[in-house]
Amino acid sequence: MTFMRIVVGLWMALWLFALSAATQAQTLAPAPAVSPSASPEEETIIPTFETQKLARTYILDVPAPRGQITDRNGAPLAQNRLSYNLVINFPTPLDFSDKQALSFTREKIDAAGKIIGRRFRISDETILRHYRNRGIMPFEIAQNLSQEEYEKIKDALPAGMMVRPIYVRIYPNGKIAGQIIGYTGKTGRNPDGIIDNHETLWPETEGREGLEQTFNEMLTGKHGEYKLTFDKDDRKTSEKLITSPEPGYNVVTTLDLHLQELAEKALASKAKRGAMVIIDPNNGDILALASWPTYDPNMFVPSISADQLKALQDDKDIPLLPRAYRSSYPPGSTFKIAVGIAALESHAVYRDDRYQCVPAYQIGNVTFHNWKKDDRGALNFVQALTESCDTWFYQVGAKTHSER
Repeated sequence: MTFMRIVVGLWMALWLFALSAATQAQTLAPAPAVSPSASPEEETIIPTFETQKLARTYILDVPAPRGQITDRNGAPLAQNRLSYNLVINFPTPLDFSDKQALSFTREKIDAAGKIIGRRFRISDETILRHYRNRGIMPFEIAQNLSQEEYEKIKDALPAGMMVRPIYVRIYPNGKIAGQIIGYTGKTGRNPDGIIDNHETLWPETEGREGLEQTFNEMLTGKHGEYKLTFDKDDRKTSEKLITSPEPGYNVVTTLDLHLQELAEKALASKAKRGAMVIIDPNNGDILALASWPTYDPNMFVPSISADQLKALQDDKDIPLLPRAYRSSYPPGSTFKIAVGIAALESHAVYRDDRYQCVPAYQIGNVTFHNWKKDDRGALNFVQALTESCDTWFYQVGAKTHSER
């Protein structure tokens, strides 16, 4: 990627990066981001030898897009899209009194709220803490604008406000494979203390569950770096992207999205709770790993509400539990194949040997019952598999053990 060295505003440069990185990260992006509205207080500062001697410089980290997760055929399971947050830019130098800072901010908040039809609840304490500690940074008042909100405000931004583009995760198949993919969460809250070098421009995300968590290190890209310089009077003199962020690696799974969808639909139609695994017998590849009930990982983008999380946690069917790989179950009829193969290969029995498929079979002091209550007669191996006769395999298993 090539980035122009520009001094037209921090977030304008990040927008250019976002559009360029979208192709590499194979993202889904909405309409182009809105550039910042010019503030009437802004002016161009020409650095001199004297101002450079007293300049303050910050190097800030630019979070990179996460790599995407796909099925074996390249169908996307987890991608990125551009999201838009609404922010206020305070004029520099930062010489507002507390009253002026609150008045300036409230004016912008009220104007934006009327445009998009939303009511913002931001305390005076939050505003003043940001202005005093990090007023040179944009003050975020809204995250993840809906497309309707974005369309309303993109061409009507009040002076001193801008729409900031950032990447957020999107799971294009909704609930399908949701428990396998998992979800991401912010690594921390928006910082509100004194600015530190190499803090991120906005909170990055990390994998919290499923493949997002298991392969978090691979999926996480490499930070870029952005340089901000201020003169002795705290007026911004320059800003530029000095290192471009590098998207994370893509993760290709063995899953087949079509089979995964079929497995989940089968569970949903026949089971209140359960799990299903489809494996390629030729190489052991897991083609589907389904659990029911499940959840939509998009609920966690950009963050899940307390009410939604409580509803998931209180659900008696435990949709947050990936039963296919985090619960223990007896192998059931799948183990009949292993018993049969062991018996045949050890010559304890032969293919055409017949054993009675009786209603029950006793081993020691324990009686094991067949799933069918009547006597199914004498069956060979193929017939026993067809009938799924439990007691036939108990007998063959005991005979194999005694002869080996």
